[in-house]
Amino acid sequence: MLRVYLDQNKWIDLAWAAKSDPRGDRYGDVLTAARACVEAGTVSFPLDMSRYIETSKRGRFDSRRDLAMTMAGLSRFHAIAPARILVPAEIDAALHARFGVPARPRTARVFGRGIEHAVGGGITTAGWLRLPEGAVLSPGRRAQAEAVMQEAMEYALLLGAPPPLQQSSGYQAIIAQMTQDRQFAEGQDVLAAKLTETGMVKKTRLDQALHAYELGDLLDPLTEALVRAGLDPNAFVESLLADGLVEFVRSLPTCTVVVDLYRDKHAQGQQKWEPNDLLDLVGLPIAAVHGDVVVTERQWASRMRRAKIPQRHGTTVLHDLTDLTAILINATRAD
Repeated sequence: MLRVYLDQNKWIDLAWAAKSDPRGDRYGDVLTAARACVEAGTVSFPLDMSRYIETSKRGRFDSRRDLAMTMAGLSRFHAIAPARILVPAEIDAALHARFGVPARPRTARVFGRGIEHAVGGGITTAGWLRLPEGAVLSPGRRAQAEAVMQEAMEYALLLGAPPPLQQSSGYQAIIAQMTQDRQFAEGQDVLAAKLTETGMVKKTRLDQALHAYELGDLLDPLTEALVRAGLDPNAFVESLLADGLVEFVRSLPTCTVVVDLYRDKHAQGQQKWEPNDLLDLVGLPIAAVHGDVVVTERQWASRMRRAKIPQRHGTTVLHDLTDLTAILINATRAD
C-alpha cells in the first residue's frame, strides 16, 4: 500500500475541491483519483497529530467541518505515530549497532489507526460511546453499531477534541509541544542571529552546532535508553561531544532529517522562521523517513531535495498537489 502524507494546505486544497469551491477547481482530478485509490485499498493517507491540532484550531465551524469530512473520507483515520514513539526505537537500534546493547532493541509500529495511534498512547477512546447493556441486539448487531459509533467518535475528535481527551496525558504532551510554535519561531530567529554573529553559518560549524542542538532535544529519551541498556549516560554524552556527536545523531533517521531541514533554512537565511514551521518540523521528518510520498509546501520540498532526503529514503517529494494524480493512477494500475 502506498503511504501518502499531505500537509495541512494540501488537505485544504482537497476540501475546496470536495465542496466545488472555485479555489479547488484544479484539484478535482487528484481528489477523484485519491477517492478511487482509497476505495480500492491501494493508497493510504495517514494523519498525524499535527493534522488534528491544526484542524481543531480553525475558527469557523463550517470550514472545520468541511476539512474534517475530507480528511475522514480519504484517511479513513489511518494514522502515523509521533516522534516520541518512533525516536526511542531509533536510539535503541543505534546503541545496539554501536555497543551490542540493548540485546533486544525496542521496535515501534509506524502506521496504525485512530487518534490513539497518532498521539502515541496515553489516551483511550474505546467505550466512550457504548450502547446500553439493556439494548436488545444480537452480538453481531451490537458490534456493528458500536463500530459505527467509534467511527463517529473518531470524526468528532478530528473536528475538535472534547474535554476528556484534552485532559489526557498523551494529548496534553502533544499540545504542549504544538502550542510552543511562536516561542519556537522566536527562538530560531535568536539562534540564527547567534550563528551569524559567531561565524557558525559555514557548513562544517553549522553542522556541529545543529547536531548539538538536536542532541539537546534528545537528552530525555537518550538517557532513558542508555539506562535501559546499562550504559553510563554521562560518559556516553561526554564521548559524543568529544568526537562522535554528528555520527551518532545521523544514525537516527528521523533526527537526521530534522537536522537537515534546520540546517538548510539557517544556511539560506532569507526566510524568517514562522510559528507553523514547528508543525512542519514535527511531521515532515517522520513522513519523509517512513512514507512513500510527501506533498508539502514549496520551501520544504526544496529543502528536502537539496538535502537529498528523497534519495536516502526512497520518498517522492512534491509541492504541487496536481502532480500526485499520475502517481495515484499508477498505484492503482500496479495493483
